[in-house]
Amino acid sequence: AAVHYWWSGGTTSIAKEYATRLLAPDDWFTYWRTNCNVVGLHSLLEKNPPGYEMENKWTFLEEGEKRGVPVSPYLKTPALVIKHRNEEGGLGIYFYKNAADGGDWIIQERIANSEWVQSLLPKPAPLSTFRVITQSR
Repeated sequence: AAVHYWWSGGTTSIAKEYATRLLAPDDWFTYWRTNCNVVGLHSLLEKNPPGYEMENKWTFLEEGEKRGVPVSPYLKTPALVIKHRNEEGGLGIYFYKNAADGGDWIIQERIANSEWVQSLLPKPAPLSTFRVITQSR
């Protein structure tokens, strides 16, 4: 990451960037990986308590729909065929079987961050998402 940052025009030295990435990372990917590790460790230590299956995107969408919780929209068509516009002879063609039909892919139309969220992020930024579910006892 340090070399990539420096190579793409970063203003600090490779050594400084390496030290930052190693000792005090400040990038979204490191935060995300740290969160994944903490969640995985907690799940392991607590012997996978109820609710952790919601980490699976497809399970979350299905369960949310069943319970009337708003979830990101997804297509229910059984499969998609995606073709490159200029490839010939069967090249550049991809087949995706939808999770809604037992496949591995959740097929959705592309959605984007709102203008307000975009104003808070560097360009280009990925779609910023998180799942929030609360419960009353």
